[in-house]
Amino acid sequence: MLQRVVCFGSINRDEVFRVPDIARPGETLASTTYKIFPGGKGANQSVALAKALSTADNAQVHHVGRVGPDGVWIRDMLKSRGVHTESITVDPDAHTGRAVIQVSDATHDNAIVLFPGANREISPRSAIESLETIVPALGPDDWIVLQNEVSSGPDVIHWASERGMTVVFNPAPCDNTTSSTYPLTKTHHLILNTTESQTLFTSLHNQPPPLDPSALAAALLPHTRTSLVLTLGSQGVMIATESGVVSVKALEGVKVVDTTGAGDVFVGFYVGALVRGWDVGRAAGAAVVAAGIACESEGAVEGCPSWDEVVRRMV
Repeated sequence: MLQRVVCFGSINRDEVFRVPDIARPGETLASTTYKIFPGGKGANQSVALAKALSTADNAQVHHVGRVGPDGVWIRDMLKSRGVHTESITVDPDAHTGRAVIQVSDATHDNAIVLFPGANREISPRSAIESLETIVPALGPDDWIVLQNEVSSGPDVIHWASERGMTVVFNPAPCDNTTSSTYPLTKTHHLILNTTESQTLFTSLHNQPPPLDPSALAAALLPHTRTSLVLTLGSQGVMIATESGVVSVKALEGVKVVDTTGAGDVFVGFYVGALVRGWDVGRAAGAAVVAAGIACESEGAVEGCPSWDEVVRRMV
């Protein structure tokens, strides 16, 4: 049985500046290094999915998205990493999304300014047309993964749900309109970090979120169908299902170089492990290891580990 995992998501050019610390308002800093990487949450997650499924039988990863002529090299990179790119549109009149990223030498934290570019030029009609170029037609055996960096995401979730696909939503970035814009109850897996989960809870319930992460995860579970995953950085993750809430510790002994894109690597490996047939707890275990390894290198794409490397590091 062939399973397709479709990532409907952003493609960006990431410009990374390493700085002594994140610039404060009114402050000018000289960067110690400057590098350009392929990026965007969608592209990062597609690469992670392809890595997670590279040794799996009968699994394919497809990316649906949009770039300008200045982003063709990123499309080609995705193809070289095992991602099917036939459904990526090149818009001759658009600029590819761009992210300006500061990475602190002191704390390894990052701050990002994002220009969405072509990512926000995807109409519902063009999104559906791109999805329908994938043959055979997508259906109940297939998965779709979305973030909140591209336009027409709600329409795509409705379309995928009507076809019985498994829907994974990583609502990043998340604001107080996300809960009313996206059909959350049509998703099967919601994956959020602490800030996103707090924002989503407040917009849904009009009250402050629970301080306890396990209580927060449990409170958000009714808004999705299968699992609510709350990522907690160095504290690991919480996974809420109808069976209860379990925690998974982060990978120990990580020598952090760059945390940019670690969350995207987590998403890709979590979904990849689920597609392989792993249960949510074991899948989360693989995903935290993959995210930890990714932090040991610069760039989410370059730092993304292989499936075999992740399995070796799992204890």
